[in-house]
Amino acid sequence: MTPPPSEHAPAARDLCARERFGTLATLARDPSGYPFASVAAYALGADGQPLLLLSQLAEHTHNLLADSRASLLVTETPRKGVPSPLALARVTLIGDVEPVPPAEGDAAREAYLRVHPEGARYLELDFSFYRLRLRGARYVGGFGRMSWIDAPALTPPP
Repeated sequence: MTPPPSEHAPAARDLCARERFGTLATLARDPSGYPFASVAAYALGADGQPLLLLSQLAEHTHNLLADSRASLLVTETPRKGVPSPLALARVTLIGDVEPVPPAEGDAAREAYLRVHPEGARYLELDFSFYRLRLRGARYVGGFGRMSWIDAPALTPPP
């Protein structure tokens, strides 16, 4: 999948930076190959890649260890006066989830805890940092405002 660059990339980056939770979709081990979705907290690393703090006991983690392909749906927080969630901006980030290498662990921890300070209590348990290595995204900003976005366009400007 190689979507073209998109004019919607800045809006998608801004949306992901504003929000803190998404719907993580993995490929189930049982029943094999079916989509399995769960709510997940995330933060963005300096490179714009989503960071996840996942339990080794969680079904989505077991799914990812068997097949790293995943997506993270991030939706705009509902606000008063918006008649339907379908009128809100949303982006589906697509890629492969991989463990954060130990050499990058401190940076991941700092970025994640800046957004989710409550996550510190999980670091003593069976939780580990993972990164969604982006391959692309589908952005919908409202009726008629949608496009595919290539992964490099999702990297924040320096």
